[in-house]
Amino acid sequence: MRGQVSPSTGRRYPLTMLCQVWRLARSSVYAAAAPPRAPGAPGKRGPKTAVTDEEIAKALERLAEARSEWIPADKAAQDDMVIADLTLTEGEKSVVAEPNQHIVVARDIEVLHTPAPQVFEALVGAASRDVRSAEITAPADHKDESLRGKKMVFTAKIKEVKRLKKPVIDDAWAKEMDYE
Repeated sequence: MRGQVSPSTGRRYPLTMLCQVWRLARSSVYAAAAPPRAPGAPGKRGPKTAVTDEEIAKALERLAEARSEWIPADKAAQDDMVIADLTLTEGEKSVVAEPNQHIVVARDIEVLHTPAPQVFEALVGAASRDVRSAEITAPADHKDESLRGKKMVFTAKIKEVKRLKKPVIDDAWAKEMDYE
C-alpha cells in the first residue's frame, strides 16, 4: 500500500497514517525498506550516546557482582573466602586471637598491615577443619614497639570455605532483574 495513490485525493498515502492503521512502528517500515549494507560498510549512523559500550559492560559486571552469592566450596582457591578462627603468636605468647573471621584468599593479603604472601600460600588449598600456619615477621616500623621485627606464627583454623558465584549476564538474568 506504501507508495500507492489515494483515489479520492490523488496523493500518496502518508507513512504515519499507514503505520497507525497497520499498528507498526515507522522504524520497522524504514528498516524493511532500507537497502542491504555492503560488507565492510560502516554501521549505524546517528548521534553518539553519552555512555560507551565499555561503560555499560562494566556497569553490568558491577551489578552482577552485587547480585553474587557465596556458596560452599571444597578447597580454597584465589579469591575464595575462608571463615576461620585466627591466632597470631610470638613463641608461646598470643598476640591476636580473633574467632570467626572472614578472609578473602588474595595475593595481596596483609597481616599487621604488611603484605603477607606466605599467608596466601598457606590458605590456598585449605578445606573445612584444616589448620593452616605461616611464619611472618612484624614490620620494623610497627606501631607496637614490642612487636617490631619479631617472628610470629599466623594460624587459621578453617571452619568454612566459600566461593563467589556470579550470575551469568544474559537475557534470562535480565528478565529476573525485571529488565527487558
